[in-house]
Amino acid sequence: MNSSKTLSLDELAGMSKQHIMSKVTKERLYDALDSAGLLDQNSSLLASPPTSQRLRGTGSTSAQPSLDINDIKLAVKDSVRSELSSVKEDITDIRKQLDEIGALRVKVGTLEDEVSNLRKDNNHLRNDLDSTKKAVLLHQRQLGGIDSERRSKNLIVRGLKEGAYSEEDSDNCLEIIKIATNHQESDLAAVNVPVLIAFKRLGKPPLNVNGQTSEDEPRPRPLLVTVDSKNSRDKIITGGKNLMNTKFSKVFLRRDLNERQLESNRCLVKVLEDERKKPDNTGFVISIDWRSRSVKRGDAVLYHEPKQFF
Repeated sequence: MNSSKTLSLDELAGMSKQHIMSKVTKERLYDALDSAGLLDQNSSLLASPPTSQRLRGTGSTSAQPSLDINDIKLAVKDSVRSELSSVKEDITDIRKQLDEIGALRVKVGTLEDEVSNLRKDNNHLRNDLDSTKKAVLLHQRQLGGIDSERRSKNLIVRGLKEGAYSEEDSDNCLEIIKIATNHQESDLAAVNVPVLIAFKRLGKPPLNVNGQTSEDEPRPRPLLVTVDSKNSRDKIITGGKNLMNTKFSKVFLRRDLNERQLESNRCLVKVLEDERKKPDNTGFVISIDWRSRSVKRGDAVLYHEPKQFF
C-alpha cells in the first residue's frame, strides 16, 4: 500500500471530482473507503477492490474502475442518516425512560406522604391507646378500691356444718367470734368487741335424691359473715387458731377475696408445691409468707409475687 496519508470521509465529501482525481490516486481513495468500511457496505458502487488488494490477491495489474464523487457522497449521507436515525431512537428511548422515572418519582413521593400521614395517625392512635389504658387502670383502681372497701368487713367461714335453720348459723357465728377473740358472753356488748352484722351461705343449697334441701351434705357451703369493722374482721381471723381444740376445729377463717386475689393465692400455692418438689429444697421448710406475698425457704425468699393491683 502507498505510504502517503489516507484521506478522511469529511475531506472526501468536501472535494470536487477533479480535485480528488488531481490530489490523490485511485488507490489512495480505495484505501480511504476501505478504512471507513464503505467498500463492504457499498459493494454495488465499488465493485473492484483497491489496487493494493488486487496486487496482493492475484498479482494482476488490470485497470482500476472509475469512481463518481456523487456516489461517494450518497454513501456517506446514507451512513450518517442511518447513524442519526439510531441516535434518535436511542434519544426517544431515553426520554421514555426519563418520563417513567419521573412518574415513579411522583408515585414514590405520594407514597412517602401517605406513609408519613399513616405514621402520624399511628402516633395519635398510640397516644389515644395510652390515654385509654391509663383511664381504664384508674377506673379499675377506683372500682377495686370500692370493692375492697365493701369486702373489708367480710370474712369467709369454711367447714361450718349447715343447720336446718338460719338461727343455727347465727348462733355458730356468735360462738366463733367469742372463741376467736377470747371474749366471754358478758363481754359481747362491750366496746371494741366485734359485732355480727350479717351472714349468708354462698351458692345454692345442696339437694338430696328427692330434690329437697339436704341437711347431711358432707361439704357445707361457705358462710359469708359481715362484722362492724375491718379491725373486728382482722381480730377474728387472727384468732382463728383458737378454734383448734373446740367443736369448730375443722372450721377455717379467711378474708373475703375477689376473683383476682383468689387466683393470685392459687398461683402462690402452685409455686409452693413446685418448690417443695425440687431436690435442692429437700429437708427444708418451704412456706408462704402471706403478708409479703412470697414463698420462702426459712428466711430466704425463693419467689416474690410481682406487685399488682386488686
